[in-house]
Amino acid sequence: MRNIVNIMMLLASVTFFWACETDNDHPIALTPPDTFVLNVPPYASIVTDLQKSTTLALTCSQPEYGFTAATTYSVQVSLNNTWNAATDTTSATYEELAALFTTAQLNPNAIDLDKTIIKLSGWTAAEEVPDKPMDVYIRLKAVVSTLMPAAYSNSVKITVLPFYTADALPATYYLIGACIGDGTWTNTQAAIGVSLIPLSLMENQEYDKVNGTGVFVYTGYFPAGQGFKLVGVPGFWPEQWGQNADGTFAHNDGGSSDITVAADGWYTVTLNTVTNELNIAAASANPSDFSAMQLVGTFEGWGANPIQMTNAGGTHSHVWYADVTFDADAKTSGDSPEGCKFRTDDAWTNNWGGDNFPYSLASTPGNNIPYKAGTYRVVFNDLDQCYFFFAK
Repeated sequence: MRNIVNIMMLLASVTFFWACETDNDHPIALTPPDTFVLNVPPYASIVTDLQKSTTLALTCSQPEYGFTAATTYSVQVSLNNTWNAATDTTSATYEELAALFTTAQLNPNAIDLDKTIIKLSGWTAAEEVPDKPMDVYIRLKAVVSTLMPAAYSNSVKITVLPFYTADALPATYYLIGACIGDGTWTNTQAAIGVSLIPLSLMENQEYDKVNGTGVFVYTGYFPAGQGFKLVGVPGFWPEQWGQNADGTFAHNDGGSSDITVAADGWYTVTLNTVTNELNIAAASANPSDFSAMQLVGTFEGWGANPIQMTNAGGTHSHVWYADVTFDADAKTSGDSPEGCKFRTDDAWTNNWGGDNFPYSLASTPGNNIPYKAGTYRVVFNDLDQCYFFFAK
């Protein structure tokens, strides 16, 4: 079982400090702090050109919980220094960046900040982005456990020069566990397709252009009692889904248990990252198991030297992965557009293509996938019929 024991550490810390204080009749107070200090960064007095920046360094003091605790921080952004949550009739006046940090030294991505500013401003085209600096406000949210309310820092004003960025890719989550892939619980970038299996895109679903949120699905065979979890960022455990003792699902609770199903069978996992809702339901599935999968295309002569993909493993697995390098972009103009496809054998008995790169839902036979130059870990799910090309 791979649990991050934040809650256990919290309780142990509380017990230790209470015991130490008992002799002096000063028991610890478990009152969450109202606020903590986000330091004013040195660049707050100048204009930060987001297009020419990589990250923005932030530092803060740890919230005064009264005991040492593992804290997870996130960055929130507002255009007018108001911090009102969304209601049934109004939108939130701020946005939270997706990245999480576990130290008091944070380095949010400049492009993520820029995309958030675009979303808050409602800009939909490059022409709408002003060519002059603008003020934005930043504060931090600190979380120790789902058992305690979040704490919020003071806000700090910075001045930035925004620019129009390309749409974000769908930010899928990944399955990991004893019954997932090779079953080793290896949570690293290199384990994508091996131990980390991405959830698939959903048909007719729109994904947020700023942060990539939306609805993701995975249909597969799950043995009873074999634990698994979902993680949002390869190599990073705090962004995860587990299971509570009462069987409900727990989001970002490192002390939660592994998720299990009660009976062997096919299940569909559905995760809505907009509303933070997870559902796992029995599925009616009896798919054909393929013995091989290839990636072929213009880059290798359409079968002259096909990339043999590896099955991720597990019972009735329909997930395949391989590494591939494209030396040049596929030419998509003319009567014979270049690209690549997936197939099960040299005879093209079963094959899939797609219209988009680096991700899409595939179709049979489908168009040639218009790949771009680079080196990728490609993952193809022949049951969900979804593919991802993850840049390496």
